[in-house]
Amino acid sequence: MEVRITYKSEIYIKGNSLDEIKSKFETLDLDPSEAHDEDVTDYGFVEVVSVENADSYEDLTSKFK
Repeated sequence: MEVRITYKSEIYIKGNSLDEIKSKFETLDLDPSEAHDEDVTDYGFVEVVSVENADSYEDLTSKFK
């Protein structure tokens, strides 16, 4: 048996600009550590759900993309 499980997680990243933060995010290894288990047959990033200023909660999603 094999099932697909989707999930959402959250991360805070500091940087001098949105471009720098985006670059840091895009180079992170976001794959689960258990992915090296032979029973994990596929894994990977699916989508960015939201990007917001951690202090003001301003929506930065459109600027990030």
